Parts: sequence; structure tokens; C-alpha cells
Amino acid sequence: MTAVANKLLDDFKKLAPDEQLIVRESVISLTEVRQREALNRLRGSSAGKGLLDKLLAERAGERARG
Repeated sequence: MTAVANKLLDDFKKLAPDEQLIVRESVISLTEVRQREALNRLRGSSAGKGLLDKLLAERAGERARG
């Protein structure tokens, strides 16, 4: 863990319990947003791959027909 991360954790431990809950909720929310963005990127790249495969198959079929 980096020095910055260690400092953040130390500061977090010094917060009052109600402030820790607020920070925790913010971290969870940010994490969920990043996970959704990562999933959307994966879905997009997966969809693009399927489209490329379909186009290549169509081209192969066209070449086979002459």
C-alpha cells in the first residue's frame, strides 16, 4: 500500500463513527460507479468483437460465392 493510502486509512480511523459511515458510503458509491463503467466497457468491447466476427463471416461468405 502506498504512503498516501496509509495516511488516508490513519485519518479515517481518527474520524468519529458517524463520519466514518459517511466516508464509507462515498467510497462504496464510487466503487460501484467504477464497476459499472468497467462492465459497460467490457460489454462494449464484447459487442464490437461479435460484430467484427459477423462481418468477417459475411465477407468470407461473399468471397466463397465469388
